[in-house]
Amino acid sequence: MGLAAREPAMLSRSRPSVQSASSSRQRRWSGRLDVLNSIQVQDRRLARAVHALPWEHFETPWSPLSAPRLNAMVRMLEALSLNGCESVLEIGTGAGYRAALLGQLATHVFSLEISEAVAASARQRLKRAGCDNVDVITSDGSLGFAGGGAYDAILVGCACPDVPNQLIHQLAEGGRLVLPLGDAMGQLIVRLRRRVLAVESTTVAPCTLAPLKLRRERCSSLPWLQVPS
Repeated sequence: MGLAAREPAMLSRSRPSVQSASSSRQRRWSGRLDVLNSIQVQDRRLARAVHALPWEHFETPWSPLSAPRLNAMVRMLEALSLNGCESVLEIGTGAGYRAALLGQLATHVFSLEISEAVAASARQRLKRAGCDNVDVITSDGSLGFAGGGAYDAILVGCACPDVPNQLIHQLAEGGRLVLPLGDAMGQLIVRLRRRVLAVESTTVAPCTLAPLKLRRERCSSLPWLQVPS
């Protein structure tokens, strides 16, 4: 009788924790859907990637995927106009979510991260997500990465005071460079397309992203501008 009487009590104590975990998952999924539904994604391939890729694998306390941040990310990715055959350079890996999306949209992605600790963590996340066409390289992103050859597209995920001249030189003919131009107070997402005799410029949207860490020896596209270290 004693055992039989205790069994229902043990079962009843286990149910609230299971229900609590299930309720927590439901709240997270509901919040994710609310964020996704608030963003207009025009590119169908990008929309599939955004909805399919589990962003909880890439979300960190220092890198939360808020609606404004995800909206800026989507605008930049759409501005690259990727068709799936490109070699892409990304500046600023962070947690790796944007790199993972690029991996779904392009043939190969080189992603540069200045912090070795952050780069190592991003590699683990990308591996768990099955993103085997993304190489995370510890390097100063403001100098680009000449080792990857001429790129069809370059995306800078952090704010720049001007256009790093090295990135223009690392674009293939017709290649697109998308970056937020401005300071810590706010920026404009700009798309530059390299042509034989000129660089075409298009303003995409406003945003507010963290500034890119720069090296003193970086060459500015505006030689009279003093670039801070």
